[in-house]
Amino acid sequence: MNRRQFLATSAVAGLGLLSAPFVARAATRTLRICTTSAENSTMGLALPRFAAAVSELTGGSLGVEVFYSSALGKAPELYQAVLDGTLDMYFLSVDTVPALPKPILALATPFLFQDRTFAHAAYDGALGKASSEILAGVGIEVLGWGENGTRHMTAKKPIRTPADLVGLKLRVPEAPVSMAAFSALGAVPTVVPFVELVPKLKDGLVEAQENPIGNVVSAKLEGLQTHISLTAHTYSSAALGFSAEIAAELTDVERDALHKAGKIAVQVSRDENVNFDSKGLAAMVANGWTVVDDVDHASFAAKIDDVFAAVSEVVGADTLAGIKGLIS
Repeated sequence: MNRRQFLATSAVAGLGLLSAPFVARAATRTLRICTTSAENSTMGLALPRFAAAVSELTGGSLGVEVFYSSALGKAPELYQAVLDGTLDMYFLSVDTVPALPKPILALATPFLFQDRTFAHAAYDGALGKASSEILAGVGIEVLGWGENGTRHMTAKKPIRTPADLVGLKLRVPEAPVSMAAFSALGAVPTVVPFVELVPKLKDGLVEAQENPIGNVVSAKLEGLQTHISLTAHTYSSAALGFSAEIAAELTDVERDALHKAGKIAVQVSRDENVNFDSKGLAAMVANGWTVVDDVDHASFAAKIDDVFAAVSEVVGADTLAGIKGLIS
């Protein structure tokens, strides 16, 4: 019995499917992957393509079972399960797991990237390589750096300047960087897992939120929010992470196939975000949303130093400087 099997059979009750041991199969080994995103989100749409590619590239020796919308646990639980080897893979945005190494947490800092194209180049180059090496050091083999999308703000009013955020109860993901950044912008950030966003908006625990357009569309927030302000404040990347312990049980051919399939998933997530940014926005207008496209980006730019200072308190000034250096 290896460590993964031991953990799977001895995990405490309550983890449910996360702690279930794998069942021996004659010909095909099925790997499980879970995301917090919905099936019709940009990340969710990438995973069936990933699964199909894995099956094709391995000649059926590996299969992939996909779980959506935190079906196997919230983001921090999924991350820990992959570390423990009781879950094979996750597809998670870097701003949803507080236990990530600090350089990875820093990737969720607002205003790091000029635009999506700039971000893609960074993740396909030095930033992606260095970030993958950091996660490898804790037991996560990165199969690709996908895209959760460019984040914008929604509320029941326009948000054109940081002044519009002052005192606003803003939902943020489970990321200390997001808490620090939006506090520096004047908001009252409140951590709410994405799967709980709709009920928390209904209850009034939060008044506003920020997410890529694809996530806003998939969550169906119309009626709970009325305005989407195109602040484009954060590029949200997503790691397709594989348990290094489980990876060690596979053949070189199978691992190579997973990495090739990961590249396909990355491209699908990026392409779908581009689609949502145009077609999704049009659908939102048709559903009664008001698009605020006259955001005063200069006023947000004037707060960058405050945001970076706040994030540095969380991850360390040297860490944030190192990430900025890799990007530039």
